[in-house]
Amino acid sequence: MKHVETHTGRPYPRCRTGFTLVELLVSVTIIITLAALVFAVTGKIRASAQQSNLMSALRQVGIANAAYAAENNGAINTVRDEGERGPWEGPGVKYATNSFIGRMTPYLFANIESTNEKEFSTQVKSSLAALLGTTDLKTMKGTPFDGVPVTTDGSGIRNPFAVNRNVRPIWGFKSARLTLSQFGDLSNVLYLTYGKYQFDLAHISEYNPLPIDGSRNIYYLPNRKGIFTFLDGHVELLTPPISERLLSNRPGE
Repeated sequence: MKHVETHTGRPYPRCRTGFTLVELLVSVTIIITLAALVFAVTGKIRASAQQSNLMSALRQVGIANAAYAAENNGAINTVRDEGERGPWEGPGVKYATNSFIGRMTPYLFANIESTNEKEFSTQVKSSLAALLGTTDLKTMKGTPFDGVPVTTDGSGIRNPFAVNRNVRPIWGFKSARLTLSQFGDLSNVLYLTYGKYQFDLAHISEYNPLPIDGSRNIYYLPNRKGIFTFLDGHVELLTPPISERLLSNRPGE
């Protein structure tokens, strides 16, 4: 095929039909960079949403404790105190409804009214998982705490909450539960966080890498912050070491 000549007698240049290797490499690099930025932003948004959900859930638990206290002469709902019974005490003993989560259930999950212990436990597990935004309470799957070992208090209900040791009776003593009226400014007394059983001044300053190794009791977020609710029901993000003032002293000590 002959070239069409210009008025100068020179042929028009042929039109290119593809990209050069350099152009392709530049395009791929730009796409990869943009994808990385999108993934980073998406990851931050997801982490922020998960953190907000966990804060909201703990806030609801704190409010539920306030409602529980209001109907129980100011008693603070805590784990493993003298009012709880374990299944080792014989068949037919009600325990799920009298566990830490069980006592709080009427103030957290209005749709659970079963008097059958097994059915009650099943419904509470499902509602608690939905509240925390996880599909597996045993490992906290889908949350920033994914992979941490979550303990059960004997009721068969996984309990991912740890209580401030200074707002519950000393283990082994048959003393009455501590009450809100025994503390001063409730907004300055830590009540609950995500963790195992209880926390105190001896461990509060330690950062727990995720997943935790089982020797410490607080679940911290990847940003080294812990979610804490106070006795007045409000929630804060705190970074260790936590002020001793927030832990408070036991009434009478």
